[in-house]
Amino acid sequence: PDMRAYLAQTPFTEDVYSLPHHLQRLICEAKEEVLVSEQTSMALNKLRKVRNYIDMQSEGDIANLIGALIQLVSDEDNLNPMLDQ
Repeated sequence: PDMRAYLAQTPFTEDVYSLPHHLQRLICEAKEEVLVSEQTSMALNKLRKVRNYIDMQSEGDIANLIGALIQLVSDEDNLNPMLDQ
């Protein structure tokens, strides 16, 4: 899916606000950068890294995707270095 188009067209739901603060902030920053600029943004790149990491951890299996996401969200030690790059 085209993350840029999705962020530009989709309003946030309660699901976003139930995420840990650092992920909320990243999604909000990426959405803001998409709406303001035509260029690829740093926040959007970080969000893509998170998506790619979850996809890699779940081995492309949708059944494993939620487990990989829960593990990432609950383990800030894995997430913070990815977001700091």
